[in-house]
Amino acid sequence: MIASSGLVGLSPTQWDNDGDLFLTKMVETGTIDKAIFSISIGMNDVQSKMTFGGYDLSTFATGEL
Repeated sequence: MIASSGLVGLSPTQWDNDGDLFLTKMVETGTIDKAIFSISIGMNDVQSKMTFGGYDLSTFATGEL
């Protein structure tokens, strides 16, 4: 079994030196302003979505956070 330390570089901290964190690299290159992401998991026929660099509460928050 292979140990895992995050989902495709989305960990908030670096646990090893095997590579760059995805969000950190996006901030360093100016692709996004903040190292945050949001996920909306769709059910049935609703498409899932992922946003990098922020979130949109008016679009994706349907209940209490």
